[in-house]
Amino acid sequence: MGRAFRIINSLSIGTKIFLGFFVIFLILVAQYIFVLKTFDKVDTYFSLQRGLSENATSIMAINKDILDIQRLALSFSTTGSERIMNKLYLKYEQTLKAITEVKLNLDDEESIALIHDMEEVIKRYGENLRSLEKRYEFRSRLIDQLLPQFFGQGKDAINHFQKKYH
Repeated sequence: MGRAFRIINSLSIGTKIFLGFFVIFLILVAQYIFVLKTFDKVDTYFSLQRGLSENATSIMAINKDILDIQRLALSFSTTGSERIMNKLYLKYEQTLKAITEVKLNLDDEESIALIHDMEEVIKRYGENLRSLEKRYEFRSRLIDQLLPQFFGQGKDAINHFQKKYH
């Protein structure tokens, strides 16, 4: 240690100032590299967070779409409106597309499995949409044709019994 001080003391003032600035420069370069690496990490974390937020937002939108599908299915089952059925099919296609887009953005196996399950549920909704139309047609036929006919036959039977026993 004493030898190092003797060497430094033997240097000229200009050299000492240069070495002082050089040491400060090295410290600043080291600090810059550290900050740069830290910014890279922060950028990576923010990118990851943004991706997670986008996926979460997309999943929330998909959940909303599923609720819309359920609401539209209920509306169709009571009204039989072709316009509502068209909206149902459109919402179904949009939801499937949104699920596919979310699946492409995921790399976590557990999340992919959950989205796959959600996709299967939506596909079952699609299969049930076709049967929903048939059930509404059957319900309408039952209410409009068969029940009045049945009611008429029952009314006739009651009138026949009243005449027979009065």
